[in-house]
Amino acid sequence: MPVVPAPLQGAAFAWDRSGRPVPTSVSPSARAARGAAARPPVHAARADESTDPEVDELLDESLVTAAGRFFVSAWTNSGRLPLAPPRFFVVHLDADQTGFQANGRPVTPETLARVIENCHEWGHRPVLVLARSRPPDELVASLAHVLAARLRVSVHTADTGAWQLPGIVFTAGTVRRWDVPGPGEAADSLIPEATVESEPAVAPEPTAESEPAVAPKPTVESGPAAVPDPIPEIVPVSAAARNVWQPVALPPAIRRESPAVARWSPAPRPTDAPPGAEAAPPAHSHPPADLHPPADLHPSGDPGGSPAQAGRPGAVGGARQEPAGLLPWIAVAPEAVPSDRERLRAFLGWQYEAHARAVLGLLALQPGLRSASGSVDVLSGLVALRAYLRAEDPAGTARTAAEPPDVTAGLVDAVLRAAAEGGDRDGLLLLARCAAAGLGRLPSAAGPVVRPTLADPLLAAGLRPGQVLVEPGFLRVSTTPWAVQGQTVGYAIWSATARRTDRLGSPGQPDGHAGPALFAPGTRFVVLDVSTGAGPPESPSGGIWVLLREFVGGRADPTFDERVRGRLQALVSRVDGDTAPTPSGTAGDGGVDGSMIGLGDDGRPYAPEGGDVPPSES
Repeated sequence: MPVVPAPLQGAAFAWDRSGRPVPTSVSPSARAARGAAARPPVHAARADESTDPEVDELLDESLVTAAGRFFVSAWTNSGRLPLAPPRFFVVHLDADQTGFQANGRPVTPETLARVIENCHEWGHRPVLVLARSRPPDELVASLAHVLAARLRVSVHTADTGAWQLPGIVFTAGTVRRWDVPGPGEAADSLIPEATVESEPAVAPEPTAESEPAVAPKPTVESGPAAVPDPIPEIVPVSAAARNVWQPVALPPAIRRESPAVARWSPAPRPTDAPPGAEAAPPAHSHPPADLHPPADLHPSGDPGGSPAQAGRPGAVGGARQEPAGLLPWIAVAPEAVPSDRERLRAFLGWQYEAHARAVLGLLALQPGLRSASGSVDVLSGLVALRAYLRAEDPAGTARTAAEPPDVTAGLVDAVLRAAAEGGDRDGLLLLARCAAAGLGRLPSAAGPVVRPTLADPLLAAGLRPGQVLVEPGFLRVSTTPWAVQGQTVGYAIWSATARRTDRLGSPGQPDGHAGPALFAPGTRFVVLDVSTGAGPPESPSGGIWVLLREFVGGRADPTFDERVRGRLQALVSRVDGDTAPTPSGTAGDGGVDGSMIGLGDDGRPYAPEGGDVPPSES
């Protein structure tokens, strides 16, 4: 048996199911036979850290997927999760108002840093932290700064909910980046008191007191060299604070994954401010998107820099002048928890029991709706959604007992559009939040859908291809040709996330051939074309038709848009022959009114970047 040098008599490593390194015993002869003598000795520092019981337990209970490392239950089967951005190491956590949680229990930033160090798939890549629910900004800043200081890589977080598609993570808010702190910064340098404590130590005045005890010349020479150097070093704390609280642009890796966000978003929004506000664009705006916008992708809500162009251009013949500025709206996060049941019961009154019985019967026939609910309370979500849908059906809102709260679908949408302050605003927002969560449990309706309206055709004619619209409220559509009597504007939409609502008894056309579907609040669309139908003006195909595509992922694909435009134009040509108009105001009109998708009552568009998040209901 050959003599093996001492450096080779170490531990080897294998990988367990969780992906962490585990020391294993290997005989010296086996190491020598594999040519291990040419390798450097194995350092045991990482092995000592990986044997931390707390780190071991967190790694064993985590889930390694293509979408990242999950320390919380994944939203779907691991085999169906999308691929994470290749340049980032994605960590999925849970959170509350007290801090972050991993595998259902609180975890400190230092512990999470040690866990990430022992994830074999990390590879020293920048870390992207995705929390199921967002804690306060102070806790996010503390976690990100500790991770950046310990791991020596940049850390990224999103200030709102994030969506993950293959190779892409995007958000309606801002991605914040924490860089690696400099050599003079500590992990706890975010605390302002640390600066105050370090100031007395920077300029050591007692140098003069030490002169009698030491030779005069060395003291005089070392004093000036030690005093001025540390004085300008008291800036790292302000730099760290600026790194935390100042929103930064998306890092280059993310911007390469979604390059078209700036093209179709109204980039020069600051010029839309009303008179009296600061109209000059900021210095950090994107000049290429502002100076050279494509002719067919210029957003209509963007005045282009001159006050004369602030309104919609001429609004067909100059008859209408649109006020400048973008309208705010209220964004609700889809969420339903068991504690919402009693609040919905108090808000809906006797109708809650009727909706609950219908939903429980549906769950008994289709238990898959419950198993796919994840962290959503499926009963609260579907009850709220059914209450919203039946509020548009006169037969479904018949009152047989004490008068319930005045709840209508139009009032819910008006509150989301920030156009109504009456009624129980907190109750309506509760209903919208739970209904949006319940809507995600229903099957999707991908493909072409239609929606007729009684809107002003002048507003529809002012829309331009490439304009991005956001609809703050729920949007009722149909998967089959649908028209109403006297309609003036029709929408043909290519859907990606609409959900079928026929299982909940959503009212459709009287003939029973409609396939009702619903878009969630805050859905964005891009205008593909605005055309006039070939039929007579009184027919459904004779008015103005607006062709939209649901704007998902922030990507521009002209080839796909051209194919979708052709499919939607073919659908419009068939509407007049396939559909008999439904009298407006009946149960079959599906809540059709005179509102335009993405436009307020005054014709101004809603801000596509996102809405104002309402305060949490108490």
